[in-house]
Amino acid sequence: MLVLVAMAWLNPVIAGAAPPATDKLQVLVNDAAAQLQLAYRQHPDERARRQEQLTTVVAAWRMAPRTEANNERLATWLRAAILSSMPGSTESLPAVPSFAAIVKPEPQPVAHEAPAEAHAAEKAGDKKAPTEAVAKPDDDPFRDDPVSDGK
Repeated sequence: MLVLVAMAWLNPVIAGAAPPATDKLQVLVNDAAAQLQLAYRQHPDERARRQEQLTTVVAAWRMAPRTEANNERLATWLRAAILSSMPGSTESLPAVPSFAAIVKPEPQPVAHEAPAEAHAAEKAGDKKAPTEAVAKPDDDPFRDDPVSDGK
């Protein structure tokens, strides 16, 4: 298994390409999980508790927007988790980081009468000629907008 981990770790270096940020994060997640398995193999309860914390942090990161700041927060937490899980360490895992979310303003609902009128006209006469389907000046969807003096 160690050989496989080493090959996976060296593969981007051998190819000469820098791995993307998500690949680096995946390596750190795998390293943290492996560290927990090794360091707490004699203490299954503690290993399970720490594994659950790792899963919680990764799940929170996955729910957050993909930003460099969030990627860096996860990487920092994973490194600290690995350090606090070294054999003989009694440190607890770091607190779960808060991954910044991009707040988008919710669009305001706008009431339009045009779709209801179009739907009613569609039901009333499906046999209308195609020339009647052309919008008339009375069917202007912006007719309820306020008129401004400075056009």
